[in-house]
Amino acid sequence: MNTRLPNAEANRSASILSVRYRWSLLSCLLLGAGNIVAADFSNDQLEFFEKKIRPLLTERCYDCHSVGAKKLKGGLFLDSRDSALKGGDTRAAVVPGDPEKSLFIESITYKNQDLQMPPKNRLTDAQIADLTTWVKQGAPWPAESAPKKTVANAFDLAQRKADHWSWELPKEKQLPVVKDVAWGESRIDRYVLAKLEQHKLHSAAPADKRTLIRRVSFDITGLPPSPAEVESFVNDISTTALQKVVDRLLATEAFGERWARHWLDSVRYAETRGHEFEPIIPNAYQYRDYVIRALNQDVRYNDFVTEHIAGDLMPQPRMNPKTGANESILGTGFWFLGEEVHSPVDIRQDEADRMDNRLDVMSKTFLGMTDACARCHDHKFDAISQRDYYALTGFLISSTYRQARFETIETHRQIAAQLDQLRTAGRPKLLQALSKAQLPGIRRTAERLMAVIDKPDASNPWMEELNVAAKSPEHPLHALAALLQQKKPTTAAEFAARLSSIITALQKARAETPSPLRSEDIVVDYAMPGPHDWVQDGFSFGSRPAKVGDPVFGTGMGQPLAGFVSTASA
Repeated sequence: MNTRLPNAEANRSASILSVRYRWSLLSCLLLGAGNIVAADFSNDQLEFFEKKIRPLLTERCYDCHSVGAKKLKGGLFLDSRDSALKGGDTRAAVVPGDPEKSLFIESITYKNQDLQMPPKNRLTDAQIADLTTWVKQGAPWPAESAPKKTVANAFDLAQRKADHWSWELPKEKQLPVVKDVAWGESRIDRYVLAKLEQHKLHSAAPADKRTLIRRVSFDITGLPPSPAEVESFVNDISTTALQKVVDRLLATEAFGERWARHWLDSVRYAETRGHEFEPIIPNAYQYRDYVIRALNQDVRYNDFVTEHIAGDLMPQPRMNPKTGANESILGTGFWFLGEEVHSPVDIRQDEADRMDNRLDVMSKTFLGMTDACARCHDHKFDAISQRDYYALTGFLISSTYRQARFETIETHRQIAAQLDQLRTAGRPKLLQALSKAQLPGIRRTAERLMAVIDKPDASNPWMEELNVAAKSPEHPLHALAALLQQKKPTTAAEFAARLSSIITALQKARAETPSPLRSEDIVVDYAMPGPHDWVQDGFSFGSRPAKVGDPVFGTGMGQPLAGFVSTASA
């Protein structure tokens, strides 16, 4: 999974929301929102509000959007002018004087399929017209104190954590008192013995060595011990015999293969999508093998979790010591192991369901609890708000899926860095050499053109070409021909200098040529990428694509420079 390429539609929506929000703030300032008094509106406007608007708000809106609401919806209060201007969880509800920019009008007209208010029974056309007129008038409202808001519906994270036992920090407790204090070897044994003594039961007799090695072998590897391993353990009379067996089993590949199964069950590992035709999940086995290797390499759990959540963004990923492959990026594969349909009818609903499945698996696996309830409301028990849930959803939706070349990605990054270093060091030297190499040709060109200027001859191919160039802006000699028409040089040296400056200016202009695209149409500028905008596999571009004006290096000493990147080829 990769989190660097933003969703274009989400970016545009965010920009629109930002512009609307700033406009609403400006409107509030210009109209004096928060300090407005009745005198700011005419008597007719205030009467219109009292007769048409307030009764309508009371009847159709206050059940969900007032201080007295049993369940406040969307964080929006409509029982005061200040609250209506401020808006709820999304943005300002009312933009005075501008119904088109008012989310309140947008919702009651059902223009937004995702926000239609009231949700069950649409207002009449006359009621919508009254509310639209009210907003056009500047949202007149008599001067009055805003109702005091309660915090009954507020999500208090600290209080939620304090109210439920599952959020309490672990505390070391005193070991239970037992009669047979010599029994057992660990602290856990004390708890077992305490229950046995409470129920007047006796512990089982210690297992013999043949039984013990079978139990240990099955527990750690899922495989029985070989006869030779059994005999070796039975004949080992040292006090560390069992410890040596455990260490040997933990060092086997079978340990990771057995215990990885438990983790794979937690992240609902599968190699197909579970839908009709059972479409295969490409390279799912790579994640399975990654988990096995992580267990066998005794990777710290903190690192293991980090790799799952953001393994593609780790500045120093964990490398496979044998192959040099990037292990960390493989952890992100667990996000894409869920059931998916191949042809959803409602793609937005399908997207929401897939994100919900991923968050559900993440919370159960890493947090030991579910956050699924918060999809529709603040969690009733756990300290998870609906806002937190959709913040996590936004993290997933703004991420992208791709097949990563984990075996070579780090090696290629090193090669790309080396190429960048070589190009950076070689570019000034090459351009300097290029300038020196151009001078003889520029001087010869200047001498020939001076001969044409001194003795104009229509049949001279140079004069003929200059005449063509003067009429064609796309001709490579057009700028030169135009210059000659404006002011003729007196000597070949002066002409060579002016010709050299023209070439330099043209190269600079080419490098500074703006993109023909409007800025709002650009999601990622691959010629000038930001630190998190651009992702590549391989090393051909170095650490970034070539920019307009960059030199294109040749293939050998015979042609060290092949040209420059132009706007057309960028």
